[in-house]
Amino acid sequence: MKINVKRLKVGVITITMVFQICYSQISVKPIIKGRLQMNTANAVRMRILELCNEKSYSIHGLAIKSAMNQSTIRDFMNSKTNNIGIITIKMLCDGFEISLADFFNTDIFKNLEQEIS
Repeated sequence: MKINVKRLKVGVITITMVFQICYSQISVKPIIKGRLQMNTANAVRMRILELCNEKSYSIHGLAIKSAMNQSTIRDFMNSKTNNIGIITIKMLCDGFEISLADFFNTDIFKNLEQEIS
């Protein structure tokens, strides 16, 4: 089992996300102190990890199912880039065998705060 700890700075709050990778399973547990101010990029990351966990996909497995480069997904998941296009999200949805509506129809996205302040 491999455990990676990733710190994401969201607003004034730092979120520690623990990625536990067991063969093909990925799970994420955000450890949050105080009130969470989630941005869109972090919400998409959390949703991808949630779906990977549900489907028992690794990032590599998701890349194969989505017909994408693994590095594209990994760079986004590792916060090397915060920009992910709707076409890329649609390709990920195809890999998960869900619609875009299903991807965004969660509490993660319903409770997002405004990006522009």
